[in-house]
Amino acid sequence: MQCSGAWSRPLGRHTDGLCGALRQMFIPTLLSQATPDQQAEWLPKALGLRLIGTYAQTELGHGTFVRGLQTTATYDADAREFVLHTPALTATKWWPGGLGKTATHVVRAAAAAACDFACAGMHAPACLCLAPARRR
Repeated sequence: MQCSGAWSRPLGRHTDGLCGALRQMFIPTLLSQATPDQQAEWLPKALGLRLIGTYAQTELGHGTFVRGLQTTATYDADAREFVLHTPALTATKWWPGGLGKTATHVVRAAAAAACDFACAGMHAPACLCLAPARRR
């Protein structure tokens, strides 16, 4: 995969090319929210364009108000993973750049439910969950 000229622009500047969401939202989220082990796993793939990531926080029913998130993330200790649940149409993620056409992975913001540990990052009790954008 090759990105448009926007890929060569530095972070923090306006990008409207194929990788705008990757450069402006996905990679900075990994840099600021992921653990060192998670960064070692995901950053080389994102920087090498082996995955195209986007960020999904805004929900149809409330916009970007983090404490109003309807999507929930419940930790399943047996599976050692979060189960994401979108309970209503109003919880649909809205405007996640590139998700419908190009993104292979998404960082989804969700309200933490039934966690027996503190969720770090944004504005707890919210969690950021990295997941494939679609089933293979």
